[in-house]
Amino acid sequence: MYENGFGCTADPQKAAYWKERYKQELAAHPEWKSRKFTTHTRKAVMEDYNKYGVIPTLPKAAKATSKPEEKPAPASAPAAKPIKKPAPKPEKRPTPAAKPVKKTAPTPPPKPKPVSKPAYTTEIKTDEIGIDGMFEFLDADNHYKNGNYAEAYRLMERAAEAGNKKALFAFATMHENGKGCPVDEKKALYWYEKAAKLNDRAAQFRCGWFYFKGIGCQKDEQKAIFWMEKSAEQGYADAQFVCGVMYFNGNGCTANPEKGIAWVKKAAAQNHPDAIRQLKKLYP
Repeated sequence: MYENGFGCTADPQKAAYWKERYKQELAAHPEWKSRKFTTHTRKAVMEDYNKYGVIPTLPKAAKATSKPEEKPAPASAPAAKPIKKPAPKPEKRPTPAAKPVKKTAPTPPPKPKPVSKPAYTTEIKTDEIGIDGMFEFLDADNHYKNGNYAEAYRLMERAAEAGNKKALFAFATMHENGKGCPVDEKKALYWYEKAAKLNDRAAQFRCGWFYFKGIGCQKDEQKAIFWMEKSAEQGYADAQFVCGVMYFNGNGCTANPEKGIAWVKKAAAQNHPDAIRQLKKLYP
């Protein structure tokens, strides 16, 4: 403007000054070429305006011939590393409980065979004749046969108390059947046992039967087998059959079928009907 006189008087000195100033400023501030730092440019212009009263016209920045700087492509995010999935932990299976070791129990010693209670026994007077009170017994027997049971009972009691073996058995029978007295099975057993101890085989059979069935006493199979066998040994057929059954079944004794059958055969040999019938079942 100073050089051409636009808006002012032409002044070559001022024009040269501003050209030189422009070069200096441009050299000091190369960024002016891009017109970016406008704030700084305005400040410099305003300082010059305040100093010289003129706003200088800044030349336009020359077009850049070089290609615009390519902005570096934003760094691509590093390729994500493949996430390694943790290998599945092997499923913990519960450890099977150890089977308890069966301790082999020591072989127990063989159990002893059960020992039966001591067999019943009592003294039997085999040498006792038992004829005391014989006359009382004979009189009592006559009254009994004639149906005079009261007098028979009175005389039979005297003979039994004297120890007459036949009277003892007969007196026990009168108590069992209620002849000349009320039925009293307990007393009957008492007198049967007295006769049995004098080795009366019929009385021994009755004692065995009473104890076997619990008649007039508490059931006692040991006493039953004892008296039954004593009678059987004397050849009493009824006793032989019952004794055989008891040995066959183990009543009051250790079961012994062979011995039982042997007693039944002895009873059958005397034509005992029950023994014969039983043998036919065993040996059809």
